[in-house]
Amino acid sequence: KDGQARLNGYLDDYAHLIDGLVDLYQAVFEPRYLEQAAALAETMVALFHDPQDRGFFYTSHDHETLIARNKESHDGSTPSGNGMAAWTLLRLARMCGRNDFETIAVSTLLSAVNSLTLSPALAAILLRPKDAPPDPIDRIKTVSLGLVRIFGQCTESRARSTR
Repeated sequence: KDGQARLNGYLDDYAHLIDGLVDLYQAVFEPRYLEQAAALAETMVALFHDPQDRGFFYTSHDHETLIARNKESHDGSTPSGNGMAAWTLLRLARMCGRNDFETIAVSTLLSAVNSLTLSPALAAILLRPKDAPPDPIDRIKTVSLGLVRIFGQCTESRARSTR
């Protein structure tokens, strides 16, 4: 209310918002969205990351005192917070050249190895980072080469049809 949140955000809130900001950046190439995503990722790491046992807690360290702070790695109707955090950190690591984000993403994936081994279908989002986009420049080059090939094929086709 009046620009102030009454409750703390949860890991899922941060991870999904970061993912949305990265998607928005990729749609319009406005650097501020990528900068906001990286800044929010730093905040997410500061509030939720467990450097001792790896992964992320669902609640922030400044959340109200709970009996236990859980780390969810199984997907429900939406992807788990740990899976989304790993995915978004890996995307940002590759887009921004942030090795610290990649280290945390990999450690989060390693923290879920047992879950993935026993029931990979319950944590499908944690498998997604293996499909993370390559270096953005390489991706642009690949798309550009594809467009050049398509344009070349269209031009050749048009030239043949006019003969």
